[in-house]
Amino acid sequence: MTKYYYRYDDPYIFTMPDNRSTFFKQEPDHPSLSLWPVLRETPCGVVIDHYGEEKFINNNWNKRWAYPTMGEARASYKARKRRQIRILAARHDQAVYFETLDFHPDEGKERAAGEIWS
Repeated sequence: MTKYYYRYDDPYIFTMPDNRSTFFKQEPDHPSLSLWPVLRETPCGVVIDHYGEEKFINNNWNKRWAYPTMGEARASYKARKRRQIRILAARHDQAVYFETLDFHPDEGKERAAGEIWS
């Protein structure tokens, strides 16, 4: 019996060049679950078939590309989304800060460009 490793990802969304046709691999509001067949097991982990290429996954790594159970894959997906939210929230806050700066036309003419932002 074939053993599988699991990984949740965002649904694949792409738009055709005519900007009228949008396709989803799965429902746009659900993450997609991928099953990756295990080719062989090693003392440290497993080797999976990743689109015809071998991909090694060490069982001792904190962050793995795929997991042996759906529960671990789901927890990993949620952790990746939380990290993505933190990164994007920081970028948003930075953009709001820079958008609210009041620039004066003569400010910084005598200073180098790098000094303006430090």
